[in-house]
Amino acid sequence: MLRALQGGPWFVNGSYLSLQRWSPNFVATEARSHITAVWVRLPNLPTEFYDGFILQKIGNKIGKLVKIDACTSATIKGRYARCLEILMDSPVRSYIYIGKHMQLIQYEWKHFLCKNCCRLGHTKSSCPYAKIDSKIPISMEQSTMQADLPPPMPNEIKEEWRTISFSRRKPDT
Repeated sequence: MLRALQGGPWFVNGSYLSLQRWSPNFVATEARSHITAVWVRLPNLPTEFYDGFILQKIGNKIGKLVKIDACTSATIKGRYARCLEILMDSPVRSYIYIGKHMQLIQYEWKHFLCKNCCRLGHTKSSCPYAKIDSKIPISMEQSTMQADLPPPMPNEIKEEWRTISFSRRKPDT
């Protein structure tokens, strides 16, 4: 079961399959998926932050930490992944501050990460938050939503979201 929760995101016949932990009083017909598990990478994370407790705090600052990859916590082989549960209807962060260090965040989610609003669950071409016409007055709800977006990144670090894919190797026998 842990493999199913932590191994995703899962796609079946091109459709996203959402898995979540069981909760009391669950009613399948009323269930709405607002949380998903996603793998993240922290490129060029300084070595002094590769401590189990610190990695846990970093992961929980981005979302709800589900798992830290064994290779990551041991600071070997690529320093890649943390599996997090994050809200799909809230903007994802492109970076966090760890003390004074600005740390970039990369998400392993190609198909449903909107480059327009930074939310999961749709792409830029179908973004419900996209500006349709700049002459339309902005409502109070929209201005609040825009205030929730992360601040713009400095020009030298601004870049497109990257998709990280892991090769699945069979264990040596």
